[in-house]
Amino acid sequence: MNEQLRHTILAFLISLMLGVSAPNVYAESAPLPLYKQPARNLKMEESQDYRDPQISPKQGWRSLPRESRNKSSSSAPWWAQALLWIPNRVLDLIDVFRIDVGAGPAVGGIVRITRHGQAGYRRMLPFSLRVGDFGRSSPIIIETDDELGVGDSFRPSGDRTLCRGEIGLGLDLGLGAYAGICPAELVDFFAGLIFIDPESDDI
Repeated sequence: MNEQLRHTILAFLISLMLGVSAPNVYAESAPLPLYKQPARNLKMEESQDYRDPQISPKQGWRSLPRESRNKSSSSAPWWAQALLWIPNRVLDLIDVFRIDVGAGPAVGGIVRITRHGQAGYRRMLPFSLRVGDFGRSSPIIIETDDELGVGDSFRPSGDRTLCRGEIGLGLDLGLGAYAGICPAELVDFFAGLIFIDPESDDI
């Protein structure tokens, strides 16, 4: 008897005893019908696509959220502007004037018509204690810097902060006084009455 046939018969008898189907050594493995194939896991396949080195895992361009498009960091809510209206107007009014008095060994006088129209001479020997309105800064200073010159060569005191376009007049002789006004801050004050802030200094 053919050796291969003998093995087939032996396998058939063993399968009958064990209750399993005998293998078909002559048949080639054929693909399963489509209706018998296991279902494809599309979600797993989609997740595996992102691991493909030729496919970028990053998301494409998309529209920004509505909150991001409408959000403006430069403007406060209307209720905050309303609550701060009075404090801001007070601060704007303080910014308008530069008025102070002083005492100490200092002599001289100056006139200011913007930064380009300053002229005068003030000498601190060696200081002058000043009290007054210096804008949004301390109301008390000890002035030790001299002021002298004409026009663009004028050297102002480093202890004072001049506002843009400042116009003023000062005189010292032991006792001293200075009075000035800031036109740009005056415009800012009146504009602030209708919630406009050209100097961008509202809190």
